[in-house]
Amino acid sequence: MPVNYPGTVWVSDDPKIVYKIPIKPDEDDGIAETEINGRKIEFLICTLYNDVEVFPIESIFINENGEECVDGETILFSGRIHFHKDYFIIFIDKDTDTLFNGQYSTLVFNRVID
Repeated sequence: MPVNYPGTVWVSDDPKIVYKIPIKPDEDDGIAETEINGRKIEFLICTLYNDVEVFPIESIFINENGEECVDGETILFSGRIHFHKDYFIIFIDKDTDTLFNGQYSTLVFNRVID
């Protein structure tokens, strides 16, 4: 998965999304960013095996143990992910898509090589 490659950047061209993985893996899973109708939107891409759930950055909170958590109720979309070390594809479940409103069925991210 992308989070297994610290310090990398992944880019989707359509729609334009930049997903940055931190250098220190314990910081977080990375932040993705896009612009819709002139508004910048930041979100988390959370994966478990081949499943993916995407949450707005505002849904992050610190629990009573001081751990970073995500409010699982505010989902932007979910789906499946196919990962390769140089790219990944998210297959969006259109029934859950509140970010793109069904405009995209897949998002293709390519790893940016410096």
